[in-house]
Amino acid sequence: MKISKIVITGGPCAGKTTAMNWIQNAFTNRGYMVLFVPETATELISGGVAPWTCSSNGEYQKCQLRLQNEKEKIFEYAPNRFNHYRFQDFHQNKD
Repeated sequence: MKISKIVITGGPCAGKTTAMNWIQNAFTNRGYMVLFVPETATELISGGVAPWTCSSNGEYQKCQLRLQNEKEKIFEYAPNRFNHYRFQDFHQNKD
């Protein structure tokens, strides 16, 4: 299964959520399965791992990169394990 990635970045109120909604609708309507990797910085900070709790900003960035890489590996691994019957109708063209 070929996996394409789209990266969305931007500051607060830049339209990231709007873009994600558009991507979800547009690609789902074309028969693609769309998955989103949750944003890593907020996840870490909410869990107590932040630039101000780590020994340096560099150490925080290492934590963020490590978690992001692991999450991407899982999201690349998971689609090949989905119940194909569940998505059979999902991938049919809609006339």
